[in-house]
Amino acid sequence: MSATPSFQLGPLETRHEAPCAEALAVSFATSVEAMPAWWEMAGRENLRAVTLGEDWQACLLQIPMGQWFGGRSVPMIGVAGVAVPPENRGTGVATWMMRQFIQEKHREQWPISTLYPSTWSLYRRAGYEIAGSYFRYTLRLRDLPLQPRKPSLRPFQPEDQTGLEAAYRKRAKHRNGFLDRGSYVWQRVREHRGKPRHGFLLDNGKDIQGSIFYYQIQKPDFFWNMELSDFTATSAESACRMLSFLAQHQTMGGEVEFFSGPHEPMLDLLAHRVFESQLFEYWMVRMVHLPKAMESRGWPLGLKTDLQFQIEDDLIGENNGTFRLQISGGEGRWTAGGEGRIQISAPNLAPLYTGFHSATSLAQHGRLQASPEDLALLDAAFAGPPPGMADMF
Repeated sequence: MSATPSFQLGPLETRHEAPCAEALAVSFATSVEAMPAWWEMAGRENLRAVTLGEDWQACLLQIPMGQWFGGRSVPMIGVAGVAVPPENRGTGVATWMMRQFIQEKHREQWPISTLYPSTWSLYRRAGYEIAGSYFRYTLRLRDLPLQPRKPSLRPFQPEDQTGLEAAYRKRAKHRNGFLDRGSYVWQRVREHRGKPRHGFLLDNGKDIQGSIFYYQIQKPDFFWNMELSDFTATSAESACRMLSFLAQHQTMGGEVEFFSGPHEPMLDLLAHRVFESQLFEYWMVRMVHLPKAMESRGWPLGLKTDLQFQIEDDLIGENNGTFRLQISGGEGRWTAGGEGRIQISAPNLAPLYTGFHSATSLAQHGRLQASPEDLALLDAAFAGPPPGMADMF
């Protein structure tokens, strides 16, 4: 990697759009012609590119949004569309790009970064670690209850977007790892490859209580399956109605598929286990700016404690050292100093932060060192529902 000092990371320039589009098409088995529309949806200003002299080398897409932890939205910079052309692979450019990107985001004070990895080793070299899951759920429409049939749902209209987002936040804020969706993800909810999805809302006249967006996948026998991009209910009553709304499609519909975390509470309302669930993918988190990360999330209201860390980070110098996390009244305060009783690396801090692993589990596998008393406090501080996600990005 002797050439890496000559790499430069910056915005994608117009003159480099053609090789970037070609590399993305090769990497993700899509067409070059599809790239401009994708870039416009994501925002061209969010494309980051690596150059070596005058030559384009690699790219990624950054996606500003948030992620819910402890009942609060933590600002999060997502990463997608990481592409290196075949002739540049093995040169170290991808590792350099990701490490440089994280340093850039630290300077911008982003608390965390999240991505879906095509490979774990590359992103681990930039300090990411497995920190949550993405499950696929499949149900036969004829196995769902047809009752209740009221109240009726109505089609989504563009002016419903604000109410739609409010309903989604009610569902998502208590689900660790769920996205606080930004404009890019919301457009993916509403559209499938540039075509509008079918959207329906459960609306009591005051606020939206449920939402569903789907597209139909045609089968050879002229029947079809449903794939959902949004499946929201704000109460048990609205969840029952959303399930029965799906059942009303069983005349021509076969199966319905949607994605969520490792446990989907709406399915607990069914009389029997008539669904299949399967781990589809893990996602990874990078702890970027520790004070912002620890002070942005929510903490247990009844817990008051002073946790004293010693952190190691081979990339971000400011993340190294001893720190105190003081928790009281649901708030966290992160400051330098303390005894460093809890020893952990920045990558291993990610699954603790999200709740993917308990402190006790990390300690059992040699990824954290602490006394039994501190382990118990850590387990209480980071307790919560297992982290999942309902969106791919």
